[in-house]
Amino acid sequence: MLGKILTMYTRSGGKNGKHAWTNSITNIMQASYLAVQAFENMVGSQFRAIPQDLAMLQAKQFCLIPPTSFLCALHSAPKANLENLVVSQTSSSESFTPKYRRS
Repeated sequence: MLGKILTMYTRSGGKNGKHAWTNSITNIMQASYLAVQAFENMVGSQFRAIPQDLAMLQAKQFCLIPPTSFLCALHSAPKANLENLVVSQTSSSESFTPKYRRS
């Protein structure tokens, strides 16, 4: 799965701290949840916006994931092909220092 981060949430201090929106974090573990649009792998480096399971409904899939489910950030943004995405080979295989920021 490839996910496009739509927004990020952090938890304010304490056991019963509230979750609140944030526009940037310096460490992925600072996030309590990431709201993402999920893209399903079609073939190779192509990802579809509408998963096969939801094709009859023409519905996109959205997820709220914890930071432990976030593996890495791409070096460069994928190219849009209609509603689908294509990840370049250099973007998916280069090593880099991820930066987490959503405006």
